[in-house]
Amino acid sequence: MNIDEKERLIKDEVVILLKEGIAKGRHPELQIVSHSMYPILKISDKILLKEVQLNNLSCGDIIVYKLNEHLIAHRFLYLQDDNFFITQGDNTQKLDLPVNKNSLVGKIVQIDKKDIHLNLETKVWRFTNFLIGRAFLKEAKALNKNIIIKLINLLESQFLKIIAKFVNPEYRRLSKKKEESLHLEKEFLKICSQKEITNQDIAILKTIANQGISWDWLFILAEYNSVAPILYINLSSLNADFIPEDFLERLKNNYTESFLKTASVYDDISKLLKEFNARGLKTIMLKGCSLGELIYQDFSLRPMKDVDILVKKTDWPQIKEILTKLGFEEKRGLDPLILETLMGGPIDFQLCYENKRDTRLEFKFNIFILDFPDFSSTDNYWNEALDLVVAGNETLGLSLEDQILHLSCRLISVGFRNLLWFCDLREFIQHYQNKIDWQKLIIKAKSKRIDTILYYSLLILKEQMDVNVAQEILNSLKPNLLKKWLFEHLYSYESILFKTPYEIEWPNPLIALCVVFGKLPFTLKDIKRFLIYMKKQIFPPQEYISYRYKILESGLPKHSYYFRVKKLLVRLLMLGRIILGRLF
Repeated sequence: MNIDEKERLIKDEVVILLKEGIAKGRHPELQIVSHSMYPILKISDKILLKEVQLNNLSCGDIIVYKLNEHLIAHRFLYLQDDNFFITQGDNTQKLDLPVNKNSLVGKIVQIDKKDIHLNLETKVWRFTNFLIGRAFLKEAKALNKNIIIKLINLLESQFLKIIAKFVNPEYRRLSKKKEESLHLEKEFLKICSQKEITNQDIAILKTIANQGISWDWLFILAEYNSVAPILYINLSSLNADFIPEDFLERLKNNYTESFLKTASVYDDISKLLKEFNARGLKTIMLKGCSLGELIYQDFSLRPMKDVDILVKKTDWPQIKEILTKLGFEEKRGLDPLILETLMGGPIDFQLCYENKRDTRLEFKFNIFILDFPDFSSTDNYWNEALDLVVAGNETLGLSLEDQILHLSCRLISVGFRNLLWFCDLREFIQHYQNKIDWQKLIIKAKSKRIDTILYYSLLILKEQMDVNVAQEILNSLKPNLLKKWLFEHLYSYESILFKTPYEIEWPNPLIALCVVFGKLPFTLKDIKRFLIYMKKQIFPPQEYISYRYKILESGLPKHSYYFRVKKLLVRLLMLGRIILGRLF
């Protein structure tokens, strides 16, 4: 007996024991390892089975049957004859090959997800499954008919699916989350981008790899979302035969590039912090620079395009001297303190100081989304800051609660579409799980009016990345119906975690709208303050325009607000395109 035959017999015996257990009234629990039934079933979902006779199955019932050496969970559609039946997966494009009746193991009666338990035995779910099964049959009939019959069947199929979503809110919610492409590659990245992966994770990675993922697309996604270095560290330590050598070599080259680039950045930061400390200047390191050594313990695992540093306005003249001394300059010759002085208030405008090694530094006087629209005080950041060592030098980092709020706000600024920043928040929360003051975090979020932003950030982490966030915390942050409706309809937060090269980036207008909806309770006082702020941003003083766009004040055109109005019109056009895209 060869090894393959021995493994087959062992699996056959397991199936026999499984069927015997079901027949005795037990409900065995199995775990899903593929996406063929996505979005109703996805990897890591747990299912419960019960015994069922083939003649008692209804169209649309989700069953488990044995095919070769595998257990398959697909939808039963109809009996072909006395010995065979036909099935299809929700995430497949055509009917499966006929299945022998003796291969039937059982019917799925319950699905346990991270955030919801689905009872498929209820009337609404039985009706929903029947409608979906009939929709698949209509699609199958459309394949071999003339154009008129095909169109009618496709319309009937879509109509049945719409009814299913209408009658079943749980199915409607699951359907809204469906991603049409690259789901295997994305699932692989979600698991492998963790700082530490378990034996169970490795088993799932192997299962996903064996389903025929595109290694080229996996690399593109990993590189585009800045998680290729941690992917290399994790995969290279496995010595797994299911990882192609050329793929590992590409990851290795990316890791080397990241190491060399980040090493030069940290060298420049070390010199900068030494100068700051010598003059007694306090700074708070933000985002990746504070997390690289604090969480990842390896700065090359946390690539950075720039370094964000929070500074005090009173320290800026000295900081600017140090920047000049170390060879950093702002390419346009602009100064953030001068800009804010001319504007007469805070600006949402990034100034980047660079040196010859392309190290980019962005200095901030406030954390914009966190402080908007009330910029009156940032003292708490400094009073609650934690001691931190970066590049071998003492500095400061945000408090645990402020760090979570800041990282959550950064997620929304890229449209919830950058896996690296989700990884940052995931690793940070898991690392400090027992030290975070959750009640303090909730109070801060509500006082700064970013509880809606924090709610969706934590919800996504819980639902998509298995982060342990207590349900009572989410309940205390849950937005009211108006904010929830506005946020989810204008922002489509379900399209999350990944940026892909073919997706359109969500531009600033939509982000600004969501911030407004989350920030303002729409009292007359707040609306007045917001309108004053927006007026100043859209129609700033002529001195500000002259300085920012480098125009001699005496030579300003008659319509000196051309630059700002043009920018506003462009943003409005972009916003219109997005809203139309969401509707159609």
